[in-house]
Amino acid sequence: MWKRRPRTFFALAFIVLAGGAAFVLRRYLGWDWPAVALAALNLAVFPLWGFDKLQAIRQCRRVPEAVLHLVAFAGTALSSLIAMRLFRHKTRKRHFFWMYLAFLALQALALGWYLRGR
Repeated sequence: MWKRRPRTFFALAFIVLAGGAAFVLRRYLGWDWPAVALAALNLAVFPLWGFDKLQAIRQCRRVPEAVLHLVAFAGTALSSLIAMRLFRHKTRKRHFFWMYLAFLALQALALGWYLRGR
């Protein structure tokens, strides 16, 4: 499936990773659902970026950029920027950096708005 529909495959793989992380965080740490969701999404980003870097080294089929952008927009911009630096991946593509900084600013505003309402 991942060769015919890579966007769908990697989006589903990310959801499964985030779901597993959410289960562990909720069950064993007892966090609230908003914190669990945010932490799980941000933890699931690192395997996605690591796999893309590994595939780039091997010169094999990669994680589509659309999936990386969608995941970053979904609340993981900071972790995506950290993963970029950690794996030294996509650092030459300046549009990734600037786009993710814009996503991060939007996410900071949304988090501030959420926390203000609590």
